[in-house]
Amino acid sequence: MDTMLDVSWRKGDLDEAPSTPPATTAAGLLPPPPPSLLGPALWRTRRGRAVLWQVFGAVVLFVVLLVFTRIMYGNLVRQNLNLGLDFLNREAGIDIAESIIPYAPEDSLGWMILVGAANTLRVAIIACILSTVIGVVVGVMRVSENPLLKLVTGAYVNLARNTPQLLQILFWYTLLLQLPVVRNALSLGDTIFLSQRGLQVPALEFSGDGTGLAAAGAAATALFLILAPLWRTVFGRSPHLVTRLVLALIAFIAVAIAAGAFSLSPPVRGTFNFTGGMTLTPEFVALTVAQSLYAGAFIAELVRGGIEGVHQGQREAAGSLGLSNLQMLRLVVVPQALLAIVPSVTTQYISVIKNSSLAIAIGFPDFFWALSTTINFSGHSIEGVAIMVGGYLLPTLLAATLMNRFNKKLVERGQR
Repeated sequence: MDTMLDVSWRKGDLDEAPSTPPATTAAGLLPPPPPSLLGPALWRTRRGRAVLWQVFGAVVLFVVLLVFTRIMYGNLVRQNLNLGLDFLNREAGIDIAESIIPYAPEDSLGWMILVGAANTLRVAIIACILSTVIGVVVGVMRVSENPLLKLVTGAYVNLARNTPQLLQILFWYTLLLQLPVVRNALSLGDTIFLSQRGLQVPALEFSGDGTGLAAAGAAATALFLILAPLWRTVFGRSPHLVTRLVLALIAFIAVAIAAGAFSLSPPVRGTFNFTGGMTLTPEFVALTVAQSLYAGAFIAELVRGGIEGVHQGQREAAGSLGLSNLQMLRLVVVPQALLAIVPSVTTQYISVIKNSSLAIAIGFPDFFWALSTTINFSGHSIEGVAIMVGGYLLPTLLAATLMNRFNKKLVERGQR
């Protein structure tokens, strides 16, 4: 008995013994203390070696950056250049044929870069929308039982996916330059013209004193506010926020046009050029069409794969409920397929933004062209490349964030 008590405490200390014996392992021994990160045995533990490797990597990275900084500083001193963004205030002195914001050659280089960024965003947004529409339509046709549709859409997808995008841009640009001259331009009801000058469409111009805009804004706001309770009364559920915004925008445009806040200015064909309307240059049309068809082919395959990934039992269950093929696709197949489609579509949207830099091959004044011209003009290549990296990183991260949030909502809705 005395021997047993000596394991945890002495026999003479029974009055001062703890109420419960100390914690022990299954073998009856106390657990070993965690290994210390200090001392000569640091490298003998896995945790210690991991810390040593991280410290070594940080030191190597610091040395590389230090050497790179010294080399860069030496080159700048030899070329009598200083780091800074003051060069953006210099006069550009370069004309830009196409811009959605006001620009003149007397403006600064910084403003010219902003004009190029606006052109890039315009191409990217339109191409993303068009490629989504093309991808959804072609993807649904790819799973059709009509052999002709499957053959045609399959040929388009294989052709678009397996040829370089730059080649497609050059093809459409060359094709547009072979169109008739202005006086022989192809027309649709003398309202829309297609020629070597590009695509001429009616332009929406502001007119009036602002009263029509105020009325349109009030109508759109009222519709946005009353649409939710009205929708619940009619359909028994709340409308989606996007639905409310789209309907409010349609109401704004309709009321503004009816009130005379906007007027349509159709293009008028002359001998050598058009007057009025809005001109979409061959460079813009070629780039947008090529980007849309190229990304649309990839999205079509994603849509096809997502639809075919839905279990056949889901379709059979929907058919047993008496749903038509369209209802089955809209209510059963597409909501489940979106979970597999959306993450990969995000990659395609990011690719559209980045691949817009190929516009420099046909002379379209985009963000990449503006910065390349600025670097050649000012010699500030380091700052120019840094702005270029940030300029492409910002919209791609924004697109990825928005699509990830949309995908998260789809997942949460599917788990309910």
